[in-house]
Amino acid sequence: MSSGYEKYHRDYVQTSVQRGLISRHNFAYINFFRFVLPTIQKINPKRILDIGAGAGTLSFYLASLGYKIVAVEISKTATEIAKESLRFLKLENNLQVFQSRLEEFKYSGPFDLVLCLEVLEHCFDDKKVLLKIHNNLRKGGILILSTPLKNAPLVKLGLVSKFDKEVGHLRRYDKNEIITKLNMAGFVVKSYIETEGIIRNSLFVFPKVGFIVKFLKSYLSDCFTVIDDLFGKMIGYSDGIVVAIKK
Repeated sequence: MSSGYEKYHRDYVQTSVQRGLISRHNFAYINFFRFVLPTIQKINPKRILDIGAGAGTLSFYLASLGYKIVAVEISKTATEIAKESLRFLKLENNLQVFQSRLEEFKYSGPFDLVLCLEVLEHCFDDKKVLLKIHNNLRKGGILILSTPLKNAPLVKLGLVSKFDKEVGHLRRYDKNEIITKLNMAGFVVKSYIETEGIIRNSLFVFPKVGFIVKFLKSYLSDCFTVIDDLFGKMIGYSDGIVVAIKK
């Protein structure tokens, strides 16, 4: 995985201890609730592996629903914060947090579902990562993967180079490329969607306006999501989400 991830959590997003669970109307995580969570609830997995879990935000929410989670994160800063949040939220029975490089982490048995959200673009050898995920899923297990798109509107405008460098993006993908790599790793793609319009993407790419995300809750979040979807349909989306099954 690319370097600089400590700086990302320490300086870029200023990761802090989480005192509560995210809301379904939190604009920063709206696509998790719209696209990822329904898939998880439909599958109802017994064991979930969250790769590149960051400070644990999504793992905490899933653990609060009763799912058994193993969260792995390369950043020492993010892992320490996640462990402190975990104690505060009292979710230790459902969630374990580990600080490790993905390539070095020793899994404790096969998982029913793996989350790899906004991670693959940080990895030096993405093919090796997909193979490792495949090896640690049970047969018929599910991978939910998301990654930034190379044909995103802000990419076409030449406005993401600084952002990609600061957050450690080594590459972006298009639909055919990510599906091909998943097939080569032994997965069959069940679904692929593109999401995140230019408004939502801008709030993450440009830190000076990113603070607006904190205020986009409840009906404001819903309104901006509708507008963002319209922009996505008109000029293109910024992120791809794939659901794949292990052969």
